[in-house]
Amino acid sequence: MRQTPLSGVFGVENAGHSWEALQQAVDQLNSLVEDRDMLAENLENLVKKERLEGMLAGRQEGRLEGRKEGRQEGEHMKAEQIARNLISRTEMNDQVIAEIAGLTVDEVSRLRPEIKH
Repeated sequence: MRQTPLSGVFGVENAGHSWEALQQAVDQLNSLVEDRDMLAENLENLVKKERLEGMLAGRQEGRLEGRKEGRQEGEHMKAEQIARNLISRTEMNDQVIAEIAGLTVDEVSRLRPEIKH
């Protein structure tokens, strides 16, 4: 008889001696197939769960990044408004306004034509 990795495990070699032994060997093999199917289903469910958790983490990271960008944009808009106010109410030069408002000199220079004294 040919030897296999499962030889001797299920008594398959001796299953031909009686119907009962044959039925027991078949039952054991069927049980293994069911176990394999359950493991495959569990693995599939685990993959789905991991994928979902990854998507949720990605969404959370996107929200945080969006909030951060929104705050930065708001801060920049506020700095531009401060610069506009200084341009319209003072005789300060662009360098001084840029330092006070937290903008570059070029940004202040671009705002100046918008303002009427």
